[in-house]
Amino acid sequence: MRKILLLALLLIQAAFCYAVIIKNDTDNTYTLDRYINLYLQNSPEVINAFNDLEKAELNFKNNFIKLFLPSANFNANTILSSKEYTGIHFDNPYDTSLNLSWNLFNSGKDYLAYLQYKNNLKLARLNFEHKLQDIVLNAIQTFYDLKLKESLLVVADNDLKSKKDQLETTRQLYKAGLNNYTYFLQGENNYKSAQLSAKQKKATYEKSKMTFNTAIGRTQDAEVILQDDLKELSPLYTTTYDEDLELALSKRQDINQRILSLQNDKISKKITLLQNMPSLQAGLSFNNNSRDIFGQNSNHSNYSLGLSLNIPIGFVGVDNYYNIQISKLDLINSYMDFEDILRTIRQRILNIRTELAFQLESIKISEGNLKIAKERLEITTKKYNVGQAGALELADAQDAYLSAQINDTTYRYDYQLNQYSYKRALGLPIYDLKTFRPQTNFTDNKIKQIDNQFFNKEKL
Repeated sequence: MRKILLLALLLIQAAFCYAVIIKNDTDNTYTLDRYINLYLQNSPEVINAFNDLEKAELNFKNNFIKLFLPSANFNANTILSSKEYTGIHFDNPYDTSLNLSWNLFNSGKDYLAYLQYKNNLKLARLNFEHKLQDIVLNAIQTFYDLKLKESLLVVADNDLKSKKDQLETTRQLYKAGLNNYTYFLQGENNYKSAQLSAKQKKATYEKSKMTFNTAIGRTQDAEVILQDDLKELSPLYTTTYDEDLELALSKRQDINQRILSLQNDKISKKITLLQNMPSLQAGLSFNNNSRDIFGQNSNHSNYSLGLSLNIPIGFVGVDNYYNIQISKLDLINSYMDFEDILRTIRQRILNIRTELAFQLESIKISEGNLKIAKERLEITTKKYNVGQAGALELADAQDAYLSAQINDTTYRYDYQLNQYSYKRALGLPIYDLKTFRPQTNFTDNKIKQIDNQFFNKEKL
């Protein structure tokens, strides 16, 4: 009875899990946060970046072992058959040896190399964080691009509905003899133009939806419902240019990366200066020679412990002198690259502040233009219906209102995206990724599946 109850509970739990999975697979409603999470989990770039970080951490551990811990080597050999011993014998001589070596001192070059490896690990972590934030920015751009296309499609559909209603009014006025046939043809042409515009906006929306779905591993034509609306316009900025520049120089990943690279270049120069300095190594060896592999006959064992002093001179040190000069020039070039990055960042901060100011001013102007265009269309429509305005005047008012709607919507989305770009320009994170870890199901079976599908059809 207990087994039956346990089996029933397991079946209920499995059914519940399956229902949850089905629900999640069919959930086509997206907030910005949900889309970013799905985008990250389905991005091959994220897996590659995470694997690169894992490799960097493993390389650091491996290099630490090579630099500071002793190394061992074991060797064993015997002769199974030779001219002296015909046939295969197991009483032939054998030799074994065990060698241990440990670098005691090499003028600090090992420690300097350790500092370089440590900086390389910091660089890998910075690259990982930088890559993830860039991928998040791509996800945000993809989300808002679809949202913009959706909004423009709504504008086009509303314009189409308005012109369809206006065409019907024009038809009724024409039948009543209040308008001539030219007005009717003009209204019909306006309606057809609105149809074409709506179809174009629909096609553009479908392309963006395909990109949206592909990025999160869904079928390209899957339905999408976006819940996030544009936020209220935030203040332009409350800081000065100098304050933004100071923040960027302390927070931007590329600045920190360049600083670490410069540190490594300085260390490389020091290592070059120390190339002709002596090194001291300790060694322990144990050897055993025996007539019989089973140890029944005579054998001889030996061990040794010694120190080895090495003083690299090269061609009386001339070759290293040239290497020192080369390292100096490389270091100067690295500082010049650093100065070039500083200039680029200064210009980048100035450009994006100027662009944001222009966009915010454009939004304020477009708000006024939209209000004026809407009022003009309402007045012109009333005049047209009573025969006080012509078809061309009405079409011009409709087009002006449509253009004002499109401009206002586009400006607002561009400003919203540039807010994120502004944070990236300052080196600030745009999404909290401290606890993020990618989930991958890329197993050996998945590799075999890809190989069978693409690479095993023909021998490469």
